[in-house]
Amino acid sequence: MRGPWLTCEGCVSEIVFLLGDSLGPAAVLDFYEQIERGLIVSRHLVPEELVRVRSETARYRGRAVDFADAGLMVLSDQYPRLPLVTIDVDDFSVYLRGRKARRLIIPNGRQ
Repeated sequence: MRGPWLTCEGCVSEIVFLLGDSLGPAAVLDFYEQIERGLIVSRHLVPEELVRVRSETARYRGRAVDFADAGLMVLSDQYPRLPLVTIDVDDFSVYLRGRKARRLIIPNGRQ
């Protein structure tokens, strides 16, 4: 799959934690290198899109929506033709209800 891939700062933080926890510091450094090379583009959402992030969080009463998930949904609404990549299938199956069709990619067959 070609890039660049669009994400937000909250997702960068989660990815760094997950990579470091499962694959170690070298994987984190490789991820940072992908950002430096422009293969991954991190969009700044606060404060410019905070109203939309808050709205996305409030939309799902009774479900905890973290900043990274809300940020991805804001970006997905802004760029609906781009695929949405997540390992969090359960939450995103809820978030995507009632929206125009999105292409959901689940890495490594995680479900």
